[in-house]
Amino acid sequence: MANLNPFQTRQPNIRENLKLRTPQREAYVALADYAGDLAEQEREVGVILPVGCGKSGCITLAPFAFRANRALVVAPGLHIAGQLAADFDPANARMFYQSCHVLTGGPYPEPVEIRGTTTNRADLDEAHVVITNIGQLQGGAENRWLQSLPSDFFDLILFDEGHHSVAESYSMLKAQFPEARIVNFSATPLRADGQIMAGRVLYSYPIFRAIQEGYVKRLKAVQLNPGTLRYVRREDDQEVEVSLDEVRRLGGRSPAPCPTRALIWRSIAAFTTMRLVRPPLQRCPYAKASSPCTPACIGAARGESGRPAEARPHFTATRLGAVWAVRKRSWLRRTAYREDQHTPAL
Repeated sequence: MANLNPFQTRQPNIRENLKLRTPQREAYVALADYAGDLAEQEREVGVILPVGCGKSGCITLAPFAFRANRALVVAPGLHIAGQLAADFDPANARMFYQSCHVLTGGPYPEPVEIRGTTTNRADLDEAHVVITNIGQLQGGAENRWLQSLPSDFFDLILFDEGHHSVAESYSMLKAQFPEARIVNFSATPLRADGQIMAGRVLYSYPIFRAIQEGYVKRLKAVQLNPGTLRYVRREDDQEVEVSLDEVRRLGGRSPAPCPTRALIWRSIAAFTTMRLVRPPLQRCPYAKASSPCTPACIGAARGESGRPAEARPHFTATRLGAVWAVRKRSWLRRTAYREDQHTPAL
């Protein structure tokens, strides 16, 4: 490595730099305090920032907070890794240190990106920061990079989208460099599988502050209450309108059991009690061709007679005068009906 390491020899303009965003300055201070605490025993910590609040900038500032000898920045994929490499690249006119006035002139930290077979070991030896994606460092002891690098090659590891770092491939990478401090950066520390991002949360920037300071657009809730609802059933690929009285009369009939009837009951009940907009419920593929329309769940939802435990509706419910497609995609997925698998689409 070059003799002069800017992470250790230069004084970056961060704490009072108004070109930086508030969470970038505050996260840097939190990391610097953590790195400078000699009594601190925790190896791994986390930083949580909402999307759009400058997480990539925080990553470029973090090596200064630790006065890192050599930092490793790991992204989940090639695209994000390329963006991070551009933030560190002195040849890039929009390099983060220049565009935000963190450093005035060189020397700048020397970055190297591991991508494909274009990088060699000598490049890494000269680098102050190495940027890559996790795919380049998978394979454990068989990985060509992990085979050749000593265990003390990095003293700082920064994970972008750090909620991924609980995965096995990330754990193997951490074990390869046991002395390195680890910082996980994420907007979503709680994973879809229920696991939580590793490490104590050192700094978190709440969404309400992001809205107040203009980093995130103000959220506005809009409730759509349809003025008209109509119930229909399908006959020969045609929709036939069904009156509510007819729906009630049909409520006592009991076709063959359907494994998704509970989902359908909830959706129809929402139509009749909360007047919410829902996408159409398609005809159940398990229904016999002669099975009638049997929405007993509507009567049950209103406390009326019927046999909801056995009944299964085969009609669709639509509304007039508005477009339900403007609803949130995740909300639509919760109520959509995937006919090919006969299961709710989550």
